[in-house]
Amino acid sequence: MFFRIISFFLKITWNCRGKIYLSLLTMLFFSLSMGTVKGAGQLLCDSGFEDSTANGTFPTSGCWKSSSAGGGAYAVVTSTAAYNGNNGLWIYTGQETWAYWSRPYQEFSASPGQTYTGKAWIRTPSGEGWVNNSLACVRIEFLNDSKSVLKAKNSSGITTANSGWNEYSVTSDAAPANTKYVRFICNIEKPNGVSGISVANFDDTYLELTAEATPTPTPTPTPTPTPTPTPTPTPTPTPTPVASPTITIIPTPTTVPTPTTTPKVTPTVTPAPIPTQTPIVSPTPQPTASATPTATPKQTPSPAPTASL
Repeated sequence: MFFRIISFFLKITWNCRGKIYLSLLTMLFFSLSMGTVKGAGQLLCDSGFEDSTANGTFPTSGCWKSSSAGGGAYAVVTSTAAYNGNNGLWIYTGQETWAYWSRPYQEFSASPGQTYTGKAWIRTPSGEGWVNNSLACVRIEFLNDSKSVLKAKNSSGITTANSGWNEYSVTSDAAPANTKYVRFICNIEKPNGVSGISVANFDDTYLELTAEATPTPTPTPTPTPTPTPTPTPTPTPTPTPVASPTITIIPTPTTVPTPTTTPKVTPTVTPAPIPTQTPIVSPTPQPTASATPTATPKQTPSPAPTASL
């Protein structure tokens, strides 16, 4: 069935102009081949075990892988385990105390932060073995690069014998850091250390990617400030030497001697001689009984000098 689907995906269709193009389903197939894609729907192949031969052996389609605790814990395809169609999966634990789980699975690439939803129809067939406190359920596991389980989650499931068909589903938590793979598991387990066999049937399994990883925001790089260019100093222009003008020596003019002014001789005024006054000799008075008054001499005025020109 799986290979028929691939052939259908890869078919080539002619359009109305005679040009060949790949169908959208083909593009979807290539997208799936690169990893799981949100919204792609069913991820499991041979989900109803119809592509495997119902001959009591492990699924022959190549889609499923076996994982168990050993000791007879196993899974086989039979028609008696079918819920829908012709085939279903018969899963059982081992009889030994340590053979306490069986987990056929399919595995896909996954990334941190993704979530998946898994479903299956499950029953515990009437008249078959069942150890108390056993569980039949859908299980989703996230694994790292070395296939070590990082995180797992079980659906609710069957815990009693002779339980009819019911669909059980589980939505995983977000895949943790370092997740590289996701596994869808048809799980049956009994208490470790208890002997006995527990049996369950699975059919119409389903796995879908329900949420993509939240991308880590790329930090906005801090813009490197553009350095302000240091202005190149403008060189001071070397002044072009200006030729010194030739100085023409103007001869000093001959000084014309200032004519000497002959000073006018100011005539010297000879003052007129002042005549010497001859004193008048008074006669010697004769003693008398009363004094005789002395006569005051008269002064003759000097003549004013006459200016000479």
